[in-house]
Amino acid sequence: MKLKRIALIAAAVVAVAWVAIPGAGSASTAGPAIPHYQHIVEIMMENTSYDTIIGNPLAPHINALASKYGLATDYFGVTHPSEPNYVANLGGSFFGIQDDNQFYCTPALSSKHNPFLNFAGTQGALANMVPDTQLATDLASNSLPNFSLVVPDQCHDMHGTGGCSTTNGLISAGDAYVRDTVKAILHSKAWHHGNDAVVITWDEDDFSDEGQPGTGCCGADPGGGHVATIVITNKGNKHPITDGTPYNHYSLLLSLEDAFGLPCLANACDSADGVVPMTPLFHP
Repeated sequence: MKLKRIALIAAAVVAVAWVAIPGAGSASTAGPAIPHYQHIVEIMMENTSYDTIIGNPLAPHINALASKYGLATDYFGVTHPSEPNYVANLGGSFFGIQDDNQFYCTPALSSKHNPFLNFAGTQGALANMVPDTQLATDLASNSLPNFSLVVPDQCHDMHGTGGCSTTNGLISAGDAYVRDTVKAILHSKAWHHGNDAVVITWDEDDFSDEGQPGTGCCGADPGGGHVATIVITNKGNKHPITDGTPYNHYSLLLSLEDAFGLPCLANACDSADGVVPMTPLFHP
């Protein structure tokens, strides 16, 4: 995959990653294809199970989006803990990573929530790794990259760290972050041209069922647990979509590859294991 532009900052602060991907290669699936997309923004939240989010009154804005747009009801992380899910989400594999250690334990490469630092082709692009205040600038100037990975800090991603709020407070803070980010995107000029989408997902569940069968799918079971995934498109139907197809992070990567006309990577190619694109949600 040729990457034209990358932008990400360590998850110690509120962060957003942008990757502009030029159209190249061929789509990886046959049949009713996901159409070509101009912009896809993925918001990666943290360590919260599906049942903790969907139906929770502490997350009214996320639930409103799930009810209005598209909801994948059988979506899973691929493993535990966080870092390998971030890597798999972009690279099609977690490449044997099973911890949250800093990349090479190097202070300059310190973020376990920055998947680009794990790949030789992108880890040197530190000058283009920017705080999420750049998102508002890019939206205002109509220069949003083709693909954007939004990584909130741990006080806004629902995971929490020292100095953050209680569990309920983390859910509310994450809900407000998603509300504000999605609102900014949906009110931008970019959202009204071509095919555009926002994806809200979680890296893994809360570990409560770690290692148990049924915590994954599509060749990765046990996996990272059942999480909510919401897809908002600017060309969607007038009615909400609920998709019960088994999906995981490899399915989402395959969907992004199809949307940008790119060949599949690693486990995103595993159709024999049930990895399929999320076509109903991206092509409603």
